[in-house]
Amino acid sequence: MKMKELVEAVSKATGGKKKGVREIVEATLAAIGGALGAGSDLNLPLLGKAHVNRTRDSANGEILVIKLRRQSAKTKPGQATKLPLARLSE
Repeated sequence: MKMKELVEAVSKATGGKKKGVREIVEATLAAIGGALGAGSDLNLPLLGKAHVNRTRDSANGEILVIKLRRQSAKTKPGQATKLPLARLSE
């Protein structure tokens, strides 16, 4: 999924304008990326538990190997895709 597709999906799910949604998505991804870059573990229920396993610097940037543990799907088919998103103010 690319940024444009993510923004469109969140915009559709929340009813928010794409410009505002883009700013929120970018800020969220920056916060998540910053936390992972600092070696912090993440526990985000809709995504799972993320842990940086190892890091390596390369010519193109930093490489993070991340383990992501998700709960097993014990829900009805299609139920996991319905996200409880709050409506964004416009």
